[in-house]
Amino acid sequence: MAQTPDSSPAALLSVAAFLARADARLVGDLCSQDGNRVSAAALQTDPVLAAALLDAQGEVEASALRGQRYAPADLAVLTGAGQAKLFRVLRDLTVLKLYQQRGEDVPERFARVERELEMLGDGEKIFGLAESAAAGIMAHAVLTPDQIAAANLLTTRAARLFGPPPPPPPW
Repeated sequence: MAQTPDSSPAALLSVAAFLARADARLVGDLCSQDGNRVSAAALQTDPVLAAALLDAQGEVEASALRGQRYAPADLAVLTGAGQAKLFRVLRDLTVLKLYQQRGEDVPERFARVERELEMLGDGEKIFGLAESAAAGIMAHAVLTPDQIAAANLLTTRAARLFGPPPPPPPW
């Protein structure tokens, strides 16, 4: 039986938002198939750029799903600084994909994004969602003697074997 796909149907980062964060000349050179720079206007509908944007988004979704911290729908609802961080990661990954497609050496500033994806998958870095931030906070509760007795734990049932319970803490 086929599994249920869990992916965004459309690109989260539009071409216009991408070009607001990237040098259109560099992107035009990387998208070129014939050695002539693709103009900023032509990049709006360029299939090479559109494919690279979706490839990059697939990488982010795979990292997010691997860590089981986010679903693609969670990434789509980001706003403000969290969305800006996502868009920066998508920008760097898109440029990385374009460099890789051309078979050229990748500048260090774009190669670093792969480490960021690892950190995202491992939970070292997170996006600005309240549930993700709270997931790393450990909480505990100290049971009272009455709650322990009501739970009917093994120590309560076998009190004759374990001896009397210790006195409650002074606080």
